[in-house]
Amino acid sequence: MSISMRTTTIEEEQCLIHLPEKPNGFAILLLGDRNQFVTNTSSSWLDITPRNKFLQALLQAGYTVFYCNLSGPHWGNDRVFQVVERLVNYVLKTEILNEKIHLFAEGMGTLLAFRMLLHPYIQVRSLVLFNPCIDLEGQMEEEKNNKFFYKKNAT
Repeated sequence: MSISMRTTTIEEEQCLIHLPEKPNGFAILLLGDRNQFVTNTSSSWLDITPRNKFLQALLQAGYTVFYCNLSGPHWGNDRVFQVVERLVNYVLKTEILNEKIHLFAEGMGTLLAFRMLLHPYIQVRSLVLFNPCIDLEGQMEEEKNNKFFYKKNAT
């Protein structure tokens, strides 16, 4: 099976677009947690075996899958949201796709997904939340208890 992959850069963030061999006309935006990374040639979705299997299953089902580097622990900030927003617009303009996109959000990516639901021009067909970060105060307390992570990011 031959699947093509395209790269683009939006506001200095690397983005990947995976095109299936037999497209079904629908797209899935992957919004990852703090450990999602993207480079010119790879990503956490390609390098980590369970994620790669999930990605390959989506591509075999005919979905166009796209995502971008989210700069580590982003907490759904405005800059990352603008990158994701521009990526969605780019993909919808360059590919032949239904305008209603599917969202798959993990961890902190949930914060971006909720913002996407409120966006006036981006149409969401479905949303899947995996290990969502919904309670920000609870998440902050959990991060404080994880002293290694908290000290690393506090400095």
